[in-house]
Amino acid sequence: MADLFNDVKPSDVVFLENLRESKYSAVFKVQVREKTCVMKVHRDRGSSSHDPPYREMNLFIRESTAYRRLKAKGFCDRGVIPNFYGTITKIEATDWPDLHMFHEDKLPPNAILIEYIPNMQQIDLSNFSESYLHRFRGILHEIHKARVYHGDAYPRNMMISPGKTTTRVLWIDFDSAQTFPEEGALTSRQKMWIEQEVELVDYFVKNLPEDYKEAERVLGFKARQAVSKDLRKRIPPGLGSRAGARDPHVEIDLTAKELTDDRFAAFVDDLINCIQYRDEEHPNGIIRLTELVVKGNALTVASVKKLGHVVALSSDCLTQLNISDNRISSLKGCYVLKKIDFAGNPLGGAGFDVLARVFVQSDLDFIEPLANEGSKHQVDTDVVVILSKAVDVISLVEKKKNRKPPDYLKVFGFQIDCLGGKPTGDSNYRRARGLQSVPYLVFSNSCITNACAFHLWTIILSHHQPDTLLEFLPPGKSVAPPEQINPLNGIVYTPNEKLSALGKRLLELGNEFRIQDSDIDAEER
Repeated sequence: MADLFNDVKPSDVVFLENLRESKYSAVFKVQVREKTCVMKVHRDRGSSSHDPPYREMNLFIRESTAYRRLKAKGFCDRGVIPNFYGTITKIEATDWPDLHMFHEDKLPPNAILIEYIPNMQQIDLSNFSESYLHRFRGILHEIHKARVYHGDAYPRNMMISPGKTTTRVLWIDFDSAQTFPEEGALTSRQKMWIEQEVELVDYFVKNLPEDYKEAERVLGFKARQAVSKDLRKRIPPGLGSRAGARDPHVEIDLTAKELTDDRFAAFVDDLINCIQYRDEEHPNGIIRLTELVVKGNALTVASVKKLGHVVALSSDCLTQLNISDNRISSLKGCYVLKKIDFAGNPLGGAGFDVLARVFVQSDLDFIEPLANEGSKHQVDTDVVVILSKAVDVISLVEKKKNRKPPDYLKVFGFQIDCLGGKPTGDSNYRRARGLQSVPYLVFSNSCITNACAFHLWTIILSHHQPDTLLEFLPPGKSVAPPEQINPLNGIVYTPNEKLSALGKRLLELGNEFRIQDSDIDAEER
């Protein structure tokens, strides 16, 4: 198979970055004839009378020979090793200013040119997956069948490259490889090398998952322990109690801390104790939880009960709750939430069905009498609920020409513009509660079936515009999701790669209806 690059001259190469350098080689990111690739330059040590006849000792010959064999067998086309583009031999280093580290060498260096993979990362505990290990073992088995012995089959040479839909798994670094003849039987020594390499990788396949679980336990414990310790310091006479009293507002971010339900429960107990703490000097408590982010952990529905308790205790101050990318397969009473992120949780059709029912039943309830401290009117709460629901129904289904603020809402000390929902008079944030009062609901990569799309479509059509809902909430920093594609729609449903074309089109239609409805409103105003 012909090389992509032949007869490469110094003028053909632009050096972009020195990736790493060792006693035996230097690795560069380069452009060769406008193609970005990796240039690995090997120092030539020459041959020695002590070199064993059964093992190739020249690093350049080892690596280039292995790549050529594997490329011919289709490994490069499959992406399980970097693509091989060719070699540059007997380099006159003094003609290459960037190869100054080779200028004093007695023998000219040689180089291989291979694929540059920008997002490649070594497998470790931060990106670990047992499926990756099994794929590495399978690829190595095929490499052995091609009669190539890797010679350095350690995790440092096991790489992954995350993509939009799949993750590429590949072996790199073949400068310790031995390439055996394709014909004839392997020698006993060659068989032993391969058997030992298989045994080594099997060891990693067996033990790395155990290491990962142990690290998961330690990392989760340390993260939870650190936050819990800081919370306990706020309880008098703790070291942080005075500082906490000056600024009781707390933002907690436990993103990707390997929290399980048990570990989260232990942390939440400390948080709840801190939120509930009261004494003579702190009649209103010692902390006010404004943000809670537990994204990217291993929480299940078992954590929702205690999470709901935290939300209920913080209903007058919690502005952002992020539980996305967990394993979750209660928000009544909250009235200052600006965004809830459900992204990455496979809720399923049943989950979206329940969510849609809860959403529909959580009308914009004006459940506080809103007597405005000095109002003479005392109104039954049930009447307020009924009247507010009537306003909501009018704003959604009545002919637009008949929409006008009803006079009876003036008894509560404020007036509602049914077209925009903007309160006038003294602001009172307690007038709207439930899911419908949250300006932004994020469902990226959680809507996977047409049934999910149908339920989400109904939510899109009935959800009020974010700007309208934000008028009922305290001012603060923007929490608008970056994935939001329509400022008139606070329901974020992209991306959802697993959703069918029909489901995606249904959601797009809902978004288009919202835009058209807004245009009609603008014209009639």
